[in-house]
Amino acid sequence: MAYLLEIVGSSFIGGMIIFIILNLNSNVMQNAGEMSFDKIAQENLTSLVEEIEYDLKKIGYRSPDPKIVSVDTNAITFRYDIDNNGSVETISYFTSDTTILSNTPNPRDIFLYRTVNGSQPQTSNLGVTRFRLWYYDASGNLTSTPADIRSIKFALNVESLFTYNDEYVTTYIERLIQPNNLR
Repeated sequence: MAYLLEIVGSSFIGGMIIFIILNLNSNVMQNAGEMSFDKIAQENLTSLVEEIEYDLKKIGYRSPDPKIVSVDTNAITFRYDIDNNGSVETISYFTSDTTILSNTPNPRDIFLYRTVNGSQPQTSNLGVTRFRLWYYDASGNLTSTPADIRSIKFALNVESLFTYNDEYVTTYIERLIQPNNLR
């Protein structure tokens, strides 16, 4: 009888250990999935920020006035010599609305467009859900007059393209750019 009690007790303890190991494995897999989506969203954000920062820092390089052509809360058009060949290009950033990407899983994603000299807009669906711009004058006050702008702050939200556990992974960044050619 004692042997039977030992076998039942051992089976119960062994079952509990197996249950703990399976639960731990499930948690590790869930965290790995979340981290994978987070990493992809952060990589998408980083690639967008690098391109936007590069362009904004170059505003007005080898360009006559007006260096900034037009501004809005989610759009900007400016000029600089992109390829350093003496020819000034006009660059624009602007966003679409959410209806353009209505067939994607994320209902909030939009296109962030970039054009050079009015060419076909360049874009990619990297999960942008918000692109916002603020413009500051030499005193640090908000302005919407292109000739008065001395620095530009932009905010960018990027979400994962697909849900993980019914949630979108979100990354956010704000950057303040002070182009040398606007001083």
